[in-house]
Amino acid sequence: TWIVGMFLLLITLAYGLSGYLLPWDNRSYWGTVVTTQISGLAPAVGPLMLRLLGSDGASIGVITFARFYSAHVLLLPPLTLLLIAVHLYLVRRHGVTPTPADETKSKKKFYPQQVAKDTIAIFVWFVILLGMSLLARVPLGHIADPTDLSYVPRPEWYFLFLFQFLKWFNGPLEVVGAVILPTLAIAGLFLIPFIDQ
Repeated sequence: TWIVGMFLLLITLAYGLSGYLLPWDNRSYWGTVVTTQISGLAPAVGPLMLRLLGSDGASIGVITFARFYSAHVLLLPPLTLLLIAVHLYLVRRHGVTPTPADETKSKKKFYPQQVAKDTIAIFVWFVILLGMSLLARVPLGHIADPTDLSYVPRPEWYFLFLFQFLKWFNGPLEVVGAVILPTLAIAGLFLIPFIDQ
């Protein structure tokens, strides 16, 4: 259950990464240039990653945009639904981790009480997100300009750690901050159920 949840976390980050380019303004363009350059740093598979993303590492174009859009709209949603279904199945099969005090409490059925609570919570969040998307006006920046070398890209909050790593590890150590440390952190999260039982 934990491992499937970790894949859902990675897919959530993939949504943020693939959707970041879609406004096609300076911020998204230069942020994606940095992202593709980071992908190109991966040992052994860096050039393959750049080809897969449709970039030469220094610039991005229509092919990169089309691949990010396709991943964001066509690939990630069905994969998300599949992993959510597997995750819910595993939660129902194994349950969630009970506290010792839960052993004395009477068991509750998932259907209809829990399903009703989950449905109401999802509906409330859907209404909040819909309201935000209709009422909050987020201005777009200037249209993407590959010749504007003065623009300093800043990532969204969920990738700030990676941006900071790039500041700390530069030059030949860039691969440590951009690839090795994040990979070790993700691997550590995957290993938590095996380390702490």
